[in-house]
Amino acid sequence: MKTLLSTRYSFRHSLLLVRVVCALSAAFALLIIVARLVGHGQPPPSSIAVLHLDDCAMPCWLNIVPGVTAFRDAVDNVREANSRGIFTSGYATAVTAAYLLGSPLGQVGIYADEGGTVLQLTLLTHTLQGITFGDVVAFLGTPACTLRNPEAVIYTSSTTFAVLIPTRSNRGWHAPLDHIEIHRIEGDQSPCASLTN
Repeated sequence: MKTLLSTRYSFRHSLLLVRVVCALSAAFALLIIVARLVGHGQPPPSSIAVLHLDDCAMPCWLNIVPGVTAFRDAVDNVREANSRGIFTSGYATAVTAAYLLGSPLGQVGIYADEGGTVLQLTLLTHTLQGITFGDVVAFLGTPACTLRNPEAVIYTSSTTFAVLIPTRSNRGWHAPLDHIEIHRIEGDQSPCASLTN
């Protein structure tokens, strides 16, 4: 009789414990979901906002997509973001536009082919204070891949890829962001495979 009563008590106690654990798990899951929704609704920190990383999803920047955007449109987009310091020049195989150092965006290089389509963007950010490699990656979300723990991260789309590179230091994710390169994918290039090998 005692064994039967203790078994019933143990079963009820276990059932109650399972219900409490399930209720707590559901509550924590709901809190995580709410926190993520609130976090995504917040504007980027002011140190990151200067980079205009929320205008379109990486590997797009200021609505410029290498392989798609015309050079003149790209220059106009950059000029709208910051009107000082821009200059352009032409070469035998490319046209470039860049900001002078000291502008709020750091320095931006826009490289186009002879047909006037953007091939690559380079954003030099090492002169900007308070922008860490880890903060930018946390803001942009999970990258497609990382290179060597982390010497760089890559974001990809079907036609373009972006490489974010920290300054060379032993600070890892806490190192300042050195620069961002956004390239058009050439042929059957696989950025994560080719850059990690």
